[in-house]
Amino acid sequence: MVRSLLHLFSHGMSEWLLQRVTAVVMTLYVLAFAVVLLLSQPFTYVRWHGLFELQAVKIASFAFFLSLLLHAWIGVQDVLSDYVKLNGLRAVLRFTAGVVLLVLGLWSLQILWGIAA
Repeated sequence: MVRSLLHLFSHGMSEWLLQRVTAVVMTLYVLAFAVVLLLSQPFTYVRWHGLFELQAVKIASFAFFLSLLLHAWIGVQDVLSDYVKLNGLRAVLRFTAGVVLLVLGLWSLQILWGIAA
C-alpha cells in the first residue's frame, strides 16, 4: 500500500500528472473564452478592455499562462533528455529554456496587472 502511494508521486508520474492537469486547465480556459467571445458579438475594444478589467478574468488568464509555461517546461525537459546526449549542453539548454519561460511568466504578470516585474 505505502509502496504504491510512493510510486504515485515518483518523478515521472508527477510530471505525467502535471502535464495532464495543465492541459485540462488550458482546455477549459480556451473553451470558456471562446464562449465569451461568441456570446459577446460584436466584440469592441471597450468590451475587450472591460473584460480584462475583471479580477476573475485576470486570474483565469494567469492560470492559463502558468499552465502553459509549466506544460512547456515539462515538454522541453523531456525533449532535451531524449535528444541531447551531452550533459553540459543539456544543462545550458535547460537553463536557457528556464530563463525564457520565467521571463515570459513575469511578462504575463506585467501585461495582466500592469505591474513592473
